[in-house]
Amino acid sequence: MRAEAENVLIVSMRRSGGKLMRNLLDGHSQVRSLPMEHWHAPRKATFPAEALARYRELTATERVAIFHRRTPEKIERLHGPESSSEFMQFVTRDAEETETAPDLYQRFVERYFAHFHNQSEGRAVNHCGNLALLSPDELDRMFGPSLKIIIWRDPRAAYVSSRELAKKKTGRVFGNEEVAHFCKQYRLAFSNHGEGAGHHHISISFEQLLEAPVVILQQLADALNIEFRQILTIPTLYGKPHFANTSFERQSGVVDRTASNDWSSRITAQERLAIERALGDVMLKLNYSV
Repeated sequence: MRAEAENVLIVSMRRSGGKLMRNLLDGHSQVRSLPMEHWHAPRKATFPAEALARYRELTATERVAIFHRRTPEKIERLHGPESSSEFMQFVTRDAEETETAPDLYQRFVERYFAHFHNQSEGRAVNHCGNLALLSPDELDRMFGPSLKIIIWRDPRAAYVSSRELAKKKTGRVFGNEEVAHFCKQYRLAFSNHGEGAGHHHISISFEQLLEAPVVILQQLADALNIEFRQILTIPTLYGKPHFANTSFERQSGVVDRTASNDWSSRITAQERLAIERALGDVMLKLNYSV
């Protein structure tokens, strides 16, 4: 499949390889990969329907807030406080001239890469965990028409990774309620982007990406109309080697194949049974054994 839309969205559930995909695309000279998750509502993947409906009535600051609640602090961390302040002033001025959220998003992308990297060419790539909870129509209303790379991960693995990260960050212990909530979200994601998702979707298995990265990334490069290069198999940030994001503390500058199946020793029998009962039909459609 050949891509037609200019912008690319990496759409996935949380802890399903979206950030890894962003880092794999980052080092390619024909790609402009945003280094921060460009969606910072109080709860990720909360669709701002009211704000979009009233967009023309909003002030420039309110328009910017739809996308950029935490962007200034992230840009400051990447580029320093002075650069961040100057850049966000430009973004706010741009917002005054826009009539839709997709217009503001496009201006942000062009402004960011011109301001910090003097780069105006290449497919713009954006990732934010849990974008799969939004429908294709909702994503288009936010970001404009785009090619969507859908990353699917075995729900048992995604659940274990989410549980491990929550415990590491907050000490939170997952129980039956958390398992049920996760399964509900996974089914919603599949409803949004599974069967019959449309020709502007590229569906990729996280496990296949890890086990056969060259094959999968060659196919993806063809779909994106970019040249396949070996740099696509190496996670980078601004073109420099970057350790893959993981809750299991792997310190590796390459794609780690063991991440595709090491969840099985970390999940309890009760958790596994609950997920397989709730999502068995979806798992079979995604070619995961139950």
